[in-house]
Formats: sequence, C-alpha cells, structure tokens
Amino acid sequence: MNTINHVSNGGDRLGERLMVEGVVPLDRKVTTQDSNGGMLIYEHKDVGKGGPPRHLHYEQDEWLYALAGEFVVEIGDERLLLKQGDSVFAPRNIPHAWAHMTDEPATLLFIAQPAGSMEAFFEKISGRKEPFAWEELENIYTAHGMKLVGNPIDIGQAERQTSSRSKS
Repeated sequence: MNTINHVSNGGDRLGERLMVEGVVPLDRKVTTQDSNGGMLIYEHKDVGKGGPPRHLHYEQDEWLYALAGEFVVEIGDERLLLKQGDSVFAPRNIPHAWAHMTDEPATLLFIAQPAGSMEAFFEKISGRKEPFAWEELENIYTAHGMKLVGNPIDIGQAERQTSSRSKS
C-alpha cells in the first residue's frame, strides 16, 4: 500500500488482462492489495456485446462509468442507458446487471467498494472459453459474497425499450 501504482493506458496492474467468457475483458487498475481491501478498480476495455447475469453483492457497492459506447444498466426496477461520460451507482443488496448494446467496442470503468473477494471472483471466472453451467456459476457467486438473481439483460428487448424512452 506504500508503493506508487502506475498503470499505463491499455495496461493491467498485474500485467495480464483477464477475460470473462470472451465478452468482458478486465484490466486491473487498483487491486485489493493496493487499497488494503478498500476498493477494486477494473477497466472493461473493448467490451463485446452483452454483459453479466443479474446479481447482487451482499457487501460491495458498485460504481460504473461509461468511457466509450452505450450500455443498458438495470438497478432494482430502474433501467438506464449509459452513454460516454455517464455513470451510475449500484448499492449493495440491490439486484443489478449491465449490457453493452452494440457491435462497436466499448469501455466501462468499474469500482467495487470495499473490495471484499471481488478480485478473487474475477480471477476464478476468467480464462474459460465455454460458459459456466448455471449451478456452477451460482456456487461461484455464492462463494464470493454475491447472489445470482436472473439471466443477463436481453439486448434485443433493451434496444427496443431504450429507443422508445431513453433516460439521460
């Protein structure tokens, strides 16, 4: 915690980009070790279309910031469209999910506070080529202080809804 943490553009703090199911690349910018467990910062750069399943964190608050592209975000009963420069806060214990909606590469900054076992979670689910079976994924989420509560956002449905009523 007493060292300078400099991460170059496009770099990962530990020198190895993580990849979740071929859709969500993760570059660690601040690790749990850097912050003594206080926070975790990832950059999801060049995100493909789609996103994670609906879930909640028991102990972490989450903040998302759209650096490039468009994302639909659900937090509780709210659905928002995040465009470049937009951010949203997802409090702990509230179900949430996000999805990149277009074929163009996008970038999302993610902060979890406190970090808890989020970094270990991302390391556990990264690098696998095929999707996890739902039961296996539920067990991994549970082991890392989270709960799966639903499928990923349906991008086709989200595109139809956000085109008719975008929120800024």
